[in-house]
Amino acid sequence: MADQDAFKPREVKGLKKIPPYWYPYTTMTKQRWIGRELLEVVSTEFRDRSMEYYVRSFFVHPLSLK
Repeated sequence: MADQDAFKPREVKGLKKIPPYWYPYTTMTKQRWIGRELLEVVSTEFRDRSMEYYVRSFFVHPLSLK
């Protein structure tokens, strides 16, 4: 692949730098999530971030649900 060279780490001042990349986060649906608002689910189930973080992320980053 031609794009593989773009993902190779490069060394800067003794540190390896990796360019940013997209990673699709997937998870299985839990029964208790069904019928709830997405913002409510992520803010109560994934509590390592604040509600403001999720609100801001939903407006800035693309989000697809299946």
